[in-house]
Amino acid sequence: MPADEHAVEGYLVIRDALKKSGKLGVGQVTMSGREYLVAVGPLDKGLGMHIMRYANEIRSAGQYFSDLPDQKLDPEMVGLASELIGRKAGSFKPEQYKNHYASALHDLVKEKARGHKIVVTEEERPSGTNVVDLMDALRRSVGGDEVAKSRTKSGAEKSSAKKKAGGGRR
Repeated sequence: MPADEHAVEGYLVIRDALKKSGKLGVGQVTMSGREYLVAVGPLDKGLGMHIMRYANEIRSAGQYFSDLPDQKLDPEMVGLASELIGRKAGSFKPEQYKNHYASALHDLVKEKARGHKIVVTEEERPSGTNVVDLMDALRRSVGGDEVAKSRTKSGAEKSSAKKKAGGGRR
């Protein structure tokens, strides 16, 4: 916000000029003894500032994703996923989200302040043995339940028929 009534006009001129240009302003700000790179742009009736990273703080994405294989994807699967994303997309409402870690930590601090002993219990991790057919899951998600069910059923029938015809392995 502008510091006083004399700074309002300059503030509003910068806001409207950035709005009209569709560009962001870039600058540096010092907070808590540290200098930050920032982007400034129009936000509702004011200006918003977003902290960015300096070039030496940015890591190449290649070093993280180099082991990811190139793979030809089923266009139908990508289409179903895109349709699902389109259906679920909406405006960002920050009030819908909660910092669960901070809340739990706050509760623990209150308990400790009351003189209660804090006991940490190990949470059981899921085993990861649930294998899901991604295509069927996508179809069910976008409303193609009947198609997915019939496909799963016909797959089970084929498997059963193969066992009967082959007599099973020994």
